[in-house]
Amino acid sequence: MPVKDQATGGGTDAAFAGLHARGAVIEGFGLTGTGAHSNNDERIDLTTLEPRLYLIARLIQELGAAGQ
Repeated sequence: MPVKDQATGGGTDAAFAGLHARGAVIEGFGLTGTGAHSNNDERIDLTTLEPRLYLIARLIQELGAAGQ
């Protein structure tokens, strides 16, 4: 999974939080799909579910281990 360290545009809660946060805000854990936020046709690509869950789980593990 490619990781970008640059702005990619869009409007999200994380982008809003980034305007007011004292620390870093991590964005981009959402699933890949089509029809984002549409009333009748929002869909996710189920093949992106497992890699994203793994990534966030590992991040939590690493942050937890670093805090010990």
